[in-house]
This record gives sequence, C-alpha cells and structure tokens, in this order.
Amino acid sequence: MKVRASAPTKVTLFGEHAVVYGFPALVMAIQKRVEVTASKTSDGVVRIELPELSSIGLKLEIRNGEVEIKKVQNALKHASYVVETIKELQKRANQSCGAKIMVKSKLPAGVGLGTSAAVIEAVGLAYSTLLGITMDKKEIAQLAKHVETLVQGKSSGMDASIISQGGIGLFRLENETPVLQRLEAKEIPIVIAYIKKVIPTGEAVARVKAIFEKHKDITETIFEAICAITEKATRKILENDLNSLGELMNLNHGLLCSLGVSNLRLEQLIHLARDAGALGSKITGAGFGGSIVCLLKNEESAKNVCQVLKPFCDGVFLAKRDNIGAQVQIIGS
Repeated sequence: MKVRASAPTKVTLFGEHAVVYGFPALVMAIQKRVEVTASKTSDGVVRIELPELSSIGLKLEIRNGEVEIKKVQNALKHASYVVETIKELQKRANQSCGAKIMVKSKLPAGVGLGTSAAVIEAVGLAYSTLLGITMDKKEIAQLAKHVETLVQGKSSGMDASIISQGGIGLFRLENETPVLQRLEAKEIPIVIAYIKKVIPTGEAVARVKAIFEKHKDITETIFEAICAITEKATRKILENDLNSLGELMNLNHGLLCSLGVSNLRLEQLIHLARDAGALGSKITGAGFGGSIVCLLKNEESAKNVCQVLKPFCDGVFLAKRDNIGAQVQIIGS
C-alpha cells in the first residue's frame, strides 16, 4: 500500500500568548503544506526521511521501538515529532508495520507557522492508514496536541485544531479543552515574512510566564486588552473591514512588544511593511524571531510589500487561506 497525506500550516492573526491563559485567538490555515508519502514495507522497519525542513537533512529508522539515526545535518527536534507520532500510533493500534516515509515541507521548521503540528498530522494520517486505522479530523487534532505535549512539554492545541480543520476560526481553551469556532469570512490579503528564531517557542512562552507571575496585575490587563482586540478583530473580519482590522493588528503588536517578545529584526520588518503600504503588521507566533504577518488592501499592494521585505528576511510570501485541512489518500496498492 502507498499513501499520500498532507496538512496545511497556519498563521495566528490575533491573540498569541494570551491564548495560553484562556483568552481567544484568531487563527487561519494557510496553503503552505507539509506533504508526506508513505509505503508499507515487509521488514517491520519504519524508515523516515526529512530532507527539506529548514537545514535538516535527516534519515532515521525505528526498529522494535528503538530509533537509529542514519544521517543528520543540523537538528533532531523535528524528528522527535515524527518518532513520537509513529510510536503513539503503534501503541494505540497494538500493532506496527514497516514503512518508508518521506516528509517534505513548503516552510522551514521553527518560524512560528505551525510546521510541527502539520508534520504530526500528515505523518499521523499516512501511517495510521498503513496500519488500517481511520482517523477523523477531531482525532488527528487530538493526536497532534498529545504529541506536541510529549515533545514540547505543553500545547494549547490551537495549531492542531486549525490545521486539521482548515479555514479561519476563533480558538480558545475551555476547561483545558480546545474549542475552535470556524468563521465564514472573505479571503483577506496577507503577507508573511520570517527570520530565524532566537529562542524556541517553549522558552518564549516561559519568559512571558515569568513576567506574568512577577507582574500579574499588569499582564492580566494586557491579556484582557489583547482579548478585546481579538474579539473586535473577529467582528471586523466578518464585516471585511480591512482598515479597522489593520489598526487592531498594530494595537495587538504594541501589546506583544510590552511583553518583551519582539526584537530589532522583527521591528525592522514590521515598520518596513507599514511604510510600504501595509494596513497593519505584527508578530505572529511566540516571537523572539520567527514570523510577522501583514494585512494589505489588495494583492497588488501585497506583492509590493513582498518585494520590499525580501532583502531583509529569510523568506516572504503572499499567504492564501487553506480551507481543506489535513487529508490522506491511497495512491497505490
């Protein structure tokens, strides 16, 4: 059997960091997909290749639950998401099968655009299909949240939820349970630019937590303001009021800066984008490097901003919404 699975990545439009504390976030799946091909083999060994994730060039094998590294050029963290996904599925199914799995990504790892959850969901759908297990969108999102928690120590489930479902939605944790309310909104012109992260997401969240615990009265007010912005932005996106949405984006960025998650290179990109015609621009994701998101009035303006930002970042693109979510298909016997 041979299968092909894929999952979109995502961009957080409003509400990052506050979402960890139970406030809502507005998040959108984007058409930069992680793609996985997998075929069943007869020797019981799971062979995995990740040739494109950032500068990772990795081959590994899983034999009887043990991982053997065959080649590595940079880092192993993304391999952990794949390995834990395979092991978790083997445990749930109480069986295993040999497989050759190839993971390819349209985006580098570690820039705050949900690559980790996309890898888990695409690999999870591919390998579960080889095992004869059918997983719906809710189940694959739950798997991604579980594996992210195993690898990172904590996960809100936001990335997993929007990547499995696709589209755009308002996400929040209710009694630690991820809840995604999908929205019916028009396509909005979005540009995303990214640079190398200075620190991992987990450490960024921990730094904000330290500020929260030291200055709880002040940071709670900041998070409440971010919540108000996110809720108003949700109304404005449904109204397709791009000017107001851009203003709210700039306000959200200012509050993120007050939490200390920006840096000089991100600020340069954000202000270059605004000077080039962006209606709004802000950090997206955990910050300390990573990505920014810019709202434009039309695609022509978006293309201009891409050209302006290109010399100053590691990558920039016009982001299109993905309405499909994670999916899998059998392509051969």
